[in-house]
Order: sequence, then structure tokens, then C-alpha cells
Amino acid sequence: MVIGSWPRPTEAARRRLTRVLSRAAFALGIAAGLGCGVPAVAQTATPLPMTLSRLADGVWLIPGEAGADGRHNGCRTRHVGAVETQAGWVLIGSGQTREHGERIRATLARQSPLPIALLIRLDASAASAGGEAAFADVPRGALRNAWRVSESPRLRDSRLLRCGPEARGSGALAPTRELRTGGVEIGGRRFELLELDGRTASDLVLVDRATGTVFLGGLVTVGQLPVAEEG
Repeated sequence: MVIGSWPRPTEAARRRLTRVLSRAAFALGIAAGLGCGVPAVAQTATPLPMTLSRLADGVWLIPGEAGADGRHNGCRTRHVGAVETQAGWVLIGSGQTREHGERIRATLARQSPLPIALLIRLDASAASAGGEAAFADVPRGALRNAWRVSESPRLRDSRLLRCGPEARGSGALAPTRELRTGGVEIGGRRFELLELDGRTASDLVLVDRATGTVFLGGLVTVGQLPVAEEG
């Protein structure tokens, strides 16, 4: 039984319908393309600042997140130190990923308009220097024995697998300044640099002379098993 029927469309109506469907398909194609690009947009968004804790006069700590490295925390587990000088921030450590480094920069920028006077590499391991990718425009210092680190494809793949999308674009950068052990003045502030070979072939211990604050890098771990790396 026929309940109802539509009249046969005219040729003009058929052409209009074809044009509408074509435009709709084109728009859906663009939307699908934009949808595929959402992760890239998210990565270029303003980085979220992290916690900044005062340790002493002009000395700050950006604590890492608790727990072992993993996708749940983007491997943002390394503690990073920051000291205010007349020339700007002396940043001790960069984090393991570019995303972590960008969030460190956002944290310092929220605290003060000071530039980063020097980023200091703490050891001879490329695995702990992946955040340097976020500091290509600032001076970067390292001891001679930590000057060259190996950023291998295997390390990049392992970092991406372990840390997740936040690890894209991460990697150690060539230092721009060779640091030497002993006393050094940066921006009117005195530091003492010591070199040990505990966790890697070159582990830096930095002492802020004004406050007596000591930065030990990966030589001491709190609440976790220590990690030994080849060096």
C-alpha cells in the first residue's frame, strides 16, 4: 500500500542539491583535517606553569611530579632549581622533555620578567637533558665531560614511548658555554661547581655561596630508587 510519494525533482532542483552536497562534503573534509591537527594545536598552546617553591633568598625549586616516569605525568618528575641574579635566572636542569622545559619557562615568567641568564646541564646523560629543546634561545652551560651527550634515535623512541606525546620535539642541545669547576660568578652571584662521577661520567654539584644551598642533581633521590646510567 502506498502511503505517500514525493514529486519527481526537476533538473534545476537536482543540480542545486548536487551543489549543496558537494559543498557539505568539502566542509566535512576540512573539518576532518582540522580534527587530525588538534594535537598539534594543543602543543602550541600556552604552557601551563608549575609550582614554584622558595628555598632561600633568591633560590627557588620547581618540584617534579610524584611517581615514576610515565605517560600519566609526561615524565615531569625531575626537580629543577632556579636562582635569581642581577643578570637573570640561573636555571639548574631543564627537565626531560620539551613540554616540561616549556612549562618551566612559563613558571619563571609568571614569577618574574627576568630573562634566563644561563641554563646549566647537570650531568652527562642525554636522557635527563631532553627539556633543553625548549631553551634554544638562551645561553647553555655544561662541564667539559658533559659537553657531548648522545641523542640517539633509540633514546628518542624510548622517551616517546615512555613519556607520551609530550616528548615530541625533545632533545639535548649543544652547550654554548663551557663551565669549569671551582668558583664562578654569574650576574653578581657566586657559585661553587664540583664534578663527581656517581650516576654518570660527569655529575655536577652546584653550591649557591650566598645561602649555602646545594643542588645535587641526580646524585640523590628522595622517595625513589636511585638510577645508574651509562655514561
